[in-house]
Amino acid sequence: MTSLTCSHIANFNSSDLFLIAECFPLLEEVDISYSECCYIYPIGYHTKYYDGYFDGVEALSLSLFKLRKVNLSSFLINNQSLFHLLDNCKLLEEVILFSCDHKITNVGIASALRDRPTLRSFSFSPLNMKDNMTVPTSHFIDSLVSLKGLTCLDLQFMNISNNLFYSIARVGLPLTRFTLRHCFGHHSYAGIYCLLSKCQRFQHLDLELPFLNDQHVVQLSSFLGDLMSINLSCCVKLTKSSLYALTRNCPLLGEIRMEGIGKSMSVENSDSSVEFGVYPQLKSLSIWEKING
Repeated sequence: MTSLTCSHIANFNSSDLFLIAECFPLLEEVDISYSECCYIYPIGYHTKYYDGYFDGVEALSLSLFKLRKVNLSSFLINNQSLFHLLDNCKLLEEVILFSCDHKITNVGIASALRDRPTLRSFSFSPLNMKDNMTVPTSHFIDSLVSLKGLTCLDLQFMNISNNLFYSIARVGLPLTRFTLRHCFGHHSYAGIYCLLSKCQRFQHLDLELPFLNDQHVVQLSSFLGDLMSINLSCCVKLTKSSLYALTRNCPLLGEIRMEGIGKSMSVENSDSSVEFGVYPQLKSLSIWEKING
C-alpha cells in the first residue's frame, strides 16, 4: 500500500502512528489530518499525552522512507517532530499544515523547511487568528524562498505584508500555484504586481485580495498567459470588466470564480454577450454579487 488516509478519525491514538509505521513502510502519501485525538490522560499529564504523538510522528519519519506527501493539518506535532519528519523523509515533496498546532513556532517551521530543500509544495495556516504564527517572520520567509523548487504555496489566515511578495519575486521561485485565502495585513497592489510580473508561470491563482479593482486585474492579466484557473472571490471592487480582461488575455483559462464580489456582473443581455465573446476553453464560471446589508 502506498497511500493511507485517516482524516477526521475519532479517537485516533498515538499508538496508531506506531502501528502505521510498522505495518506500512512503503507509504508514499499519508493523511492524518483533523483526527480527534483520544485524551486518555488526566489534566495534569498533558506533557506525557503530547509526547506520545510527537514520538509517533518521529517513528513515521524513520520508517516511511518513501514518503512524498503528508497532511498533518490540526494534528499534534511540535517543532522537533516536524523537523524529524522533514529531515528523515528525503523524498518528501508536499507538506500540508492547516490549523497548525500551537506547539509549532515560526522558528521551528523555518528550521524544518531549510532541512528539506527539495520540497515542492507547502500549505500552512495557524490554529487561530490570534496566534503569533499568523505573522510570517523574516526567518520564515527566508526559509520559504530557499526552496528553489517550490511550485505550490498555499497560505491561509495569515498576516501578510508586501515583503513576502517581494522576496518571492526577487529569487524567482517557479510557482505555478499560489493561494492567499482569508489573509490580512499590510499588503497592497504594488506587492502582488511585483510578484506576478516577475514570476509568470502561474497556472492556478487563489487571491482573496479586497483591494483589487478592475484596472488592477486588466494589468495583471497581461502577465498570466499560462493561467488555467483563478479565484477572485470576495474582491468587492471587481465588475464584469475584470471578467472580460481575464478571458481575453488568458488563452488557457478554463475556470473562473468571482463569488461575493462587486455589482454590474450580469452578462445576460445581448450586448454584454457580444462584448464577452466566445471562449471555448472556459469550462467553469462561478459568479455572484455581494449583497450589502
